[in-house]
Amino acid sequence: MWQAALWTLVFSIATALSIALLGDKRLISGNLFSLRRFLELALGWQFIVAMGLAFVSRVTFILINNSLLTTQFRDNATTIAALVSAVSYLFVIAANYLLWAQRLSLFQGVGAGLILTGVFLITWK
Repeated sequence: MWQAALWTLVFSIATALSIALLGDKRLISGNLFSLRRFLELALGWQFIVAMGLAFVSRVTFILINNSLLTTQFRDNATTIAALVSAVSYLFVIAANYLLWAQRLSLFQGVGAGLILTGVFLITWK
């Protein structure tokens, strides 16, 4: 189970950084349907790094799933992996707070708490 927890941490960090890198308003504003603007985005370092991190995120999802196959969750490994990966939402929130100074409302904070509670409940046996 520790392997699944480790891969979940790596998945969460890679996902959060990938999303946060593309959250720069200067990067994603403007007409992205213009060829020039689209190429600026697609060839920029932030986009390239974000896509590399997205790849890491997908690979670590497979590793989470693989790790769960050796636990009591083996019969539902993919479903549990998908639910456990919801922890990454909290990392995305933290990364956007730290990088872009985005703030959560009270209701969004409660939602984040519900995510943690849900992950705890589905993995507690």
